[in-house]
Amino acid sequence: MLGKLIKYEFKATSRFMLLMYGLLIALSGIISISLRFNLDEVFAGIAEEFQLGSLILGVFMFIIITIFVVLNVTVICGMFFYAIKRFKDNLLSDEGYLMHTLPVKTHQHITSKTIVSVIWTIVSFVAVMISSFILFLGISETNIFKELAYILSQIQWGEFYVVEALIILAEFAICMVVTLINTYLHIYASMAIGFSSNTHRIAKSIGVYVAITVASNMFETIVISPVLLFGIGGVNYMSNPHIILWGGTIITVITTIVYYYITHHFLNKKLNLL
Repeated sequence: MLGKLIKYEFKATSRFMLLMYGLLIALSGIISISLRFNLDEVFAGIAEEFQLGSLILGVFMFIIITIFVVLNVTVICGMFFYAIKRFKDNLLSDEGYLMHTLPVKTHQHITSKTIVSVIWTIVSFVAVMISSFILFLGISETNIFKELAYILSQIQWGEFYVVEALIILAEFAICMVVTLINTYLHIYASMAIGFSSNTHRIAKSIGVYVAITVASNMFETIVISPVLLFGIGGVNYMSNPHIILWGGTIITVITTIVYYYITHHFLNKKLNLL
């Protein structure tokens, strides 16, 4: 059943997300081509032949750049707001009457929404990187592919520092994925608590989010900071990036489990759809 929920969630969210990705990459491609072939100079020359042509060209370019920036922000941040809306509409509002009558356990609802939201967020960052790379192709005066091939050919892949860097990169990626899961469950836990009330649910959800954030930061400051700064047994862990990454990941996993339990408890025992 979890697989079906994930499939349904992807189907319900794909139309919006794929539209955003398509618009972003297409627009970056148009801007990149115009920069590569100096179309801005051609348009400027045409604009000078007409009255108010320069002004129209300036406004047009401003609109294109604004749309590109807005699309980047929408792709990066949009999934967070979209995930919040999906969680609220599906599980905390009128639609919740149907969703909670399905032969599905509460933890499956939470897990499916978290997995889909995290995957879309990662894909969003990849889409932004692709659009930025396409834009860079138009700006760069060199063959970027040859430059990359040359750089890769100069790397001594057997060297210790390269392997060490790859390990750190993998650890960082794991830490980021865990952090994304933590971020969504933090939001879900706050909403589950806030919407268990009868009035001012959104305001209370925001208040709970702030309170949990403060408590989490205090916990990290009190427990983690002394260990990282002063170490245990005379060992200073700040000099070891592996311990920093894995220490942060473990702490994030602990708080994630707490958020998951809070979300599950309030959805299962304190849910209020009135």
